[in-house]
Amino acid sequence: MAESTFSEYETHFTVMNYGEQEMLNLRCEEFMKQFDVEYAPKGVTFAELNKKVHKAIADVFIAFQTRHGKEVEACGNIDKVRAVYGVDVMID
Repeated sequence: MAESTFSEYETHFTVMNYGEQEMLNLRCEEFMKQFDVEYAPKGVTFAELNKKVHKAIADVFIAFQTRHGKEVEACGNIDKVRAVYGVDVMID
């Protein structure tokens, strides 16, 4: 990927056809505020939802470690192993 594409919105998303709505690019802080304006009256805040999403992601890693941890450790020195993960979350 060319460095010049890092600032292009479309570069960072694999699927952008979630519906017929026009795409709107918001900074995270503004998105959180608007989310709370729309959903807090319905009993959901961004902070609460964010905690649930983080827990769900952590649970995936814990489940993997529980099931496959010994296999991974058997591979050898894992102290220097690193990975980067991306997660798409759709809230219904």
